[in-house]
Amino acid sequence: MRGVLFTLMFELVEETFGLEMLDALIHKSKLTDGGSYTAVGTYPHRDMLEIVTNLSEMTDTPANQLMTVFGNYMFPHLLDLHVENTGLLPDSCFGLLSKIENSIHIEVKKLYPDADLPHFSFSQSDQDTAELVYHSNRPFGSVAQGMIEGCVKHYGEQVIVTRFPEADISDNDVTFTAKRTH
Repeated sequence: MRGVLFTLMFELVEETFGLEMLDALIHKSKLTDGGSYTAVGTYPHRDMLEIVTNLSEMTDTPANQLMTVFGNYMFPHLLDLHVENTGLLPDSCFGLLSKIENSIHIEVKKLYPDADLPHFSFSQSDQDTAELVYHSNRPFGSVAQGMIEGCVKHYGEQVIVTRFPEADISDNDVTFTAKRTH
C-alpha cells in the first residue's frame, strides 16, 4: 500500500481522537519500521489491518466502521492527488465512479507502476441506478464503501449506497448499488 494512505490514516486518528491516541496506537501496533511511513513509500497492507484492529479495540468501534470512515476521509485527498489535476473530473458522482478503472487507475499506474490497485467494474442499469463491483487482494471493501460515500458527498447528490455482502472487515469482493433519490 502507498504510504500516503498510512499518513492519511494517522491524520484521521489525530483529528478524531487526538495526538495521545495516535501515539498510543502506534506504540501498541507492530508496524513496519515502527510506524514511520513516508507518503511515497510502499508498505504491507497488514500494517493497515493492524492499525485498524488496534484502533477498533481502543475506541470500541467496529473495524469495518472505522475503515468506512477512513475511505470517506481519504476520498477528497485522493481526488486532489489523482483526479482534479488530470482533467478527468466529471460533473457527477456516477460520472466519476465510471472512470475509476479505465481512466483514474490508468493515471495512477503511470505514477506508481508497482501499485497493486483494486479492480472496480461499473455498470449503469438506468440513469438513476449504478452497480460498482470491488475486487482486491486486500480486504478493504469497507474502505471502498467510504470512498463511494465520499464521492456522493463531494458531488452533493442524493444517492443511497447499499452493499452485498453487508459490512465485514475481511471483504475482498463487494458489490455496491448506488441509487439516486433526487
